Amino acid sequence: MNKYQTSQIRNIVLVGAKGAGKTSFVESVLFTAKLTSRIGRVDEGNSIVDYDSLEIERKQSITSKLIVTEWEKTKINLIDTPGYSDFIGEVVGAVSAADVILFVIDSSNGVDIAAKRLFSIVSEFNKPFAFFINKMDSERADLESSLESIKELTSGIALFQLPIGTGADFKGTINLLDSSANIPADLNDKVKNLKTELMEAIAESDEALLEKYLEQGSISEQEMTSAVSKGIALGQTHPVYLGSSISAAGFDSLLNSMVRDFPSPDLLPPVKVKRPDNSEIELTSDANGPLVAQVFKTTSDPGIGDIFFFRVWSGTAKSGGDVYNANHNTSERMGHIIVTRGKERMEIAEAPAGDIGAVAKLKSTTINNTFTIKNNTFVCNQISFPKPVVPMAVKPKTKKDQDKLGVALSKLISIDPTIKYHIDKE
Repeated sequence: MNKYQTSQIRNIVLVGAKGAGKTSFVESVLFTAKLTSRIGRVDEGNSIVDYDSLEIERKQSITSKLIVTEWEKTKINLIDTPGYSDFIGEVVGAVSAADVILFVIDSSNGVDIAAKRLFSIVSEFNKPFAFFINKMDSERADLESSLESIKELTSGIALFQLPIGTGADFKGTINLLDSSANIPADLNDKVKNLKTELMEAIAESDEALLEKYLEQGSISEQEMTSAVSKGIALGQTHPVYLGSSISAAGFDSLLNSMVRDFPSPDLLPPVKVKRPDNSEIELTSDANGPLVAQVFKTTSDPGIGDIFFFRVWSGTAKSGGDVYNANHNTSERMGHIIVTRGKERMEIAEAPAGDIGAVAKLKSTTINNTFTIKNNTFVCNQISFPKPVVPMAVKPKTKKDQDKLGVALSKLISIDPTIKYHIDKE
């Protein structure tokens, strides 16, 4: 894999209700980027993303997955998340590590109750977010209704694409910010009107630009593009994109928008971390700054053991180097840093500020731990995972079973922090 600087990285988490098409979205991204020769299907059990035997059997995502792709000299770290509320811990961990939340909506359902509940949870992270209305090739696709349901969630909603056909006639999208787009004659008037609406929405996110728009009646495409990136980063503009994750129609335009419009880590506000005396300090995404990285997910692999996924907030994590676990006050040897694409694992020499990577075979590290350097210790604020809501009692039959159960539960908790247990001596 090529080496990327912080400004060339995009971290995007896919969030949405069950069946919205998040995993299929990733499959279409990989296909469009020519990293796969076909679009995997969850319902057919051949998805590159959902490769676990339980996921194949149940035809649904159970854990979050880091899927790395490359497009237009940019590294895109996509994190796919489960839609079932049972696995909300996977969503919370993934959102904490990402920079932009892309909410996937089924065009035939719009924002339903499950999607509203999920939106209320992830919006607490105060991160930039956008929407993708999926399944535009469905017979029940309803763009207007879906768009209205999105507007009920928040302000700043702006439609960035227009579909070319709907249902079985859906052929792709027109990017309203692209003046070179090939527009069918019968859509010229509609595109013109929507571009005007988009121009007004973008201008409203920037006071100086709004003043110019009111004086001159228009703003240039370059000014609009610059304002969009700024508006998304500040959480003032929330783009709405369209497409079909089954056919990948519209995904080339979507990937261009991700690279052009979504903020890189160095354009986002600094992260707050704590010093040893518990005072806070702000750190920017500077690859040359002090190392600060946080583990947001762990998983277990039969071949290599536990794998720890981390987000680098400052500095650069290097393969083979020593890091200091600030939570456990102990040093860890960082082995080969890897990135993943389904089952495929690729080694990288280093992960700069803003990047996401993974490492195996650490001795003392768990979720929420901070990697830093011993003489310049910082600790990230803890990711707040949801508390358990369903109690359950487990009683071992023998003393030997009790010992095994304790080990198994400890292992389970290290992977899923939403699970808690205690021993009732009575």
